[in-house]
Amino acid sequence: MVNPDPIFLKVRLHYNVVFTRHPHRYTGGETFMFTDHDFSGMDLHGCCEFLERFVGEPFEKHYYLARDLTMANGLRVIINEMDYQVFIDVAYQSPERPIDPYLDHIGEGFEDWFDEESDESGSVI
Repeated sequence: MVNPDPIFLKVRLHYNVVFTRHPHRYTGGETFMFTDHDFSGMDLHGCCEFLERFVGEPFEKHYYLARDLTMANGLRVIINEMDYQVFIDVAYQSPERPIDPYLDHIGEGFEDWFDEESDESGSVI
């Protein structure tokens, strides 16, 4: 049975961003807030197709930032259906608060950067 009054997530999409390594953050890009789309009714493939149509270009990787964490501690990659379901579950823990997915259009492997240690100046150790 379809819910006649679905609770839509607040999804604040970040795209065309440039990730920086030290400090871990993103710069530039564009942001759009979705408040009327049922992301929980999509699978990962459907979500990726929807987002590619929206931004007008393909992307290589898809991340989200876990709420109340820094980018260095909370950025999670969405690779498979299980990751996508965790993203949806995290979002529905507080559906009134936006959740922030990020699109990596060039596929730099941003998640690998967090395995490195750095000193206070940002130099990789």
